[in-house]
Amino acid sequence: MVEKEVKVGCVLPLSGSMSEIAERCRRGHEIAVEMVNENGGIKSLGNAKVSYEYVDCSDKPENAVVECEQLIKKEKVPIITGCYASSLTIPAASVANEYHIPFVVSDATADELTQRGFHYVFRASATNTIYCTTALDFAIQELKAKTLGIVYIDLLIGRMLVTEVEKRAKQLRLKTVLKAPYGQDIRDFSPIIQQMKDADPDIIVAASYVDDAVLIARQIREQNYNFRSFVGMGAGHAIPEFLKNAREDSEYFASVAFWCHDMMTPGSKELTERYFQKYGEYPIEHPGSCFQASQVLLNGIEKAGSTKPEEIREALSRTDMMTIAGRVKIDPATGQNSMARCVIVQVQEGQFVTVWPKDIASKKPIFPRPKWEQK
Repeated sequence: MVEKEVKVGCVLPLSGSMSEIAERCRRGHEIAVEMVNENGGIKSLGNAKVSYEYVDCSDKPENAVVECEQLIKKEKVPIITGCYASSLTIPAASVANEYHIPFVVSDATADELTQRGFHYVFRASATNTIYCTTALDFAIQELKAKTLGIVYIDLLIGRMLVTEVEKRAKQLRLKTVLKAPYGQDIRDFSPIIQQMKDADPDIIVAASYVDDAVLIARQIREQNYNFRSFVGMGAGHAIPEFLKNAREDSEYFASVAFWCHDMMTPGSKELTERYFQKYGEYPIEHPGSCFQASQVLLNGIEKAGSTKPEEIREALSRTDMMTIAGRVKIDPATGQNSMARCVIVQVQEGQFVTVWPKDIASKKPIFPRPKWEQK
């Protein structure tokens, strides 16, 4: 079969409160497409070139539904990817599944996306459960931690992550000595930092947006709290704005991440070099997960040798390949990558570096962190 062009639909919140991260997601997809087209396009379709049709859903779930339907009905795309946030991805994926159009999740982490019996939804990246398991396994295996502190924004994303953290902590017999939720509009974290000091856990895990993460880092230094280890659950602790805005106060903070620019995995170096050349920053997390989603999506089209949605869906369900984030082996019963895993990154000398697991780490973790006056 010969095609001149294969069009892929991509739903992203390119305007609104999530636009900055969505733009990084778009960049990850674009570089994947660029690399495939430079290498001859979709060879099984006569070297057809690939193009992405980007649509903006802002930060509204109802818009994600409308835009997904438009891609299916008007643009006639055979496959869709998106949408960054779980709150947008769940309704969009539901629509694609209803219309029997394959949907490859780019980087949404809600476990339920691959637990609802959707036959047309696939995810190569990690779930909330994997994020939480990674943080606490690192605490036990690398830090030999015995006590845990939890700090989180009191919104759905924070509560979801905390539920998983507490579940895993019980399994590991890790004693929770601090649980500190905070409101969305808080600016003074002094009371919570005092609680951290009083409890002084071996590890603090946090679920925060970037503004909160920056304020916490600044105020921890102002109050001279020398924590043993502090690990964010992705989100605000694993994006470039944390480094830019917290500056030297971000040093030695760690985070769970799905992917980082220095990982010793096939293709990571090329993505990093292209991304840095184009945008002047090192990629982490979102560009990586979206690049990987496009790797899987485009491989599915290549293996199908078709633009028929059902044939692409069948090829995706048999996916077993290496990507920049490691092996992807799709469980055909759920659509989830059974090999998905996360890493721990740490801020060292002003950059995120991978410190765990050891087999793909570029640096050793620095814990306990040096005292502020010694830094």
